[in-house]
Amino acid sequence: MRVLQINNVYGFGSTGKIVGSIHDYLLHNNVESYVIYARKTPKNVNMQNVFRIYSTIGTAMHAALAVIFDTHGLHSKFTTKKIIKKIEEINPDIIHMHVIHGFYLNYPMLFNYLKRSEKKVIWTLHDCWQHTGYCSHYTYNKCNEWINNKCINCRYRNVYPYRILSNAKNNYRIKQQCYKNLDMTLVSCSKWLDGEISKSMLKDKKHIVINNSINLNNFYYENTNIPEKYNIKDKKIILAVSNVWTKQKGFEEYLKLANHLDNSWVIVMVGLSKQQINKLPTNIIGIQRVDVNQLRQWYSNSTVFVNLTLEENYPTVNLEAKACGLPIITYDTGGSKEMLSKNDFVVKPYDIEEIVEILNNSTFERQVVKTNNNMNEEYLELYKELMKQ
Repeated sequence: MRVLQINNVYGFGSTGKIVGSIHDYLLHNNVESYVIYARKTPKNVNMQNVFRIYSTIGTAMHAALAVIFDTHGLHSKFTTKKIIKKIEEINPDIIHMHVIHGFYLNYPMLFNYLKRSEKKVIWTLHDCWQHTGYCSHYTYNKCNEWINNKCINCRYRNVYPYRILSNAKNNYRIKQQCYKNLDMTLVSCSKWLDGEISKSMLKDKKHIVINNSINLNNFYYENTNIPEKYNIKDKKIILAVSNVWTKQKGFEEYLKLANHLDNSWVIVMVGLSKQQINKLPTNIIGIQRVDVNQLRQWYSNSTVFVNLTLEENYPTVNLEAKACGLPIITYDTGGSKEMLSKNDFVVKPYDIEEIVEILNNSTFERQVVKTNNNMNEEYLELYKELMKQ
């Protein structure tokens, strides 16, 4: 069995780590595994059978044209030809796609090839881009145009992938044509996203759920003095973590929360930019991106993990917190509550008062709960099942 994964990144970021984890697991289990990726060369990861196919100029042109004309995924023809050529050289039994947006790939060309090749196709969905005419997420904007009107009345511009003009109606139609007559299995990382697929243009495709996993060798309880280093050892610590902080990730919600806390509490936000750190009140400690060891220490030595995300699929930060025994309070957004246990709390979005009430009236007991860590095994079983068909 020969498996090829395609993703925009490899070895870092949430999707890049997932691809790397599957790749390592397959190689360890004597499966021929290959990866094609585009952006940034990772460090200290297994590069066996991993190929970067990327054009700096092509991506820049793709991004510029996409932002002006709302044609994300309709450029990069030369790079896509090289990707297809590499696929043909590898000749995989199974082509497993992940994120195919990101200004590096022409998706109509890829899907036309997939139809011709008659390969087994899996597409793991990490956001909502595949079933809309424009955006990768729509929860924050409470938009249902993708259900009701095929994105004809799409009016949002200042969300990824950003645009000046609108081509949403045509994008929606192109995606419908790409998916037509292609037998593929869709994998959602959360029950929530699977439910969205059931209402979308992809509803007639086979779709299942395989939850994301994390590396438990990196996340476990470790008692350290990291709060002491920041002079907050006598404080109750609210931890918040994100790779990138935006209003959709809840950045402004933490500023609101800070206004309602007494002096016994402090918020620690990890993953902020320098500009964001400069905007913080005195009871929020802002930290830029940290390595996995420092992140584990914060999870292990905080009081509670508070996730105020307003747009989400299946947040691995919740899994990381749980693996370190940290209780969680989360907004009821996307699949953010799906991995929680009885010691955690779910609050409707924007209800800061409820968050404060929980903080002030709860005893947060650290309890390491075994998380579902069977992602790699489940993908291998899926591959085997497809090979029998």
